[in-house]
Amino acid sequence: MREEDIALIRKFGDWIARDRGEDNALAGQILALPASSRDAWLAQHPEAQTIEVLEALLHAASDPISVTELVLKHVATVRVPDELDFARDAVADHARHLRAEALAEAGAQPEKASPPLVRSGGSKGDIARAMELIEKFGLQRLLHPKR
Repeated sequence: MREEDIALIRKFGDWIARDRGEDNALAGQILALPASSRDAWLAQHPEAQTIEVLEALLHAASDPISVTELVLKHVATVRVPDELDFARDAVADHARHLRAEALAEAGAQPEKASPPLVRSGGSKGDIARAMELIEKFGLQRLLHPKR
């Protein structure tokens, strides 16, 4: 195994396992608002414009359709740690999955798959490689830390 792969897994694990208290609190503030007010609130609160807050929204959402719409609208522009830029794809994929499930439960027609995010840095291959290494080394617990 390459040293850079090990370092990436460690960074990813540290990022996933960090305390999410502030992120969860900000997500709670967003979810307490009517869906029509969430964009404006987010624009006025730069501290909430992070990939961690978007992920917290996905975990706490009682209305996954409106929340996934919000997350997918902002995932390309929120702050992400440089070394973990592939987290954008992971959060976007999580949102698309939740949205597809919610639409299926509501009996709606499935949406066309949206194209992957276009950006510099990591790629879907990076995510696939990280997931492969997590599986290989039995580190699945890193993907679903206790909150």
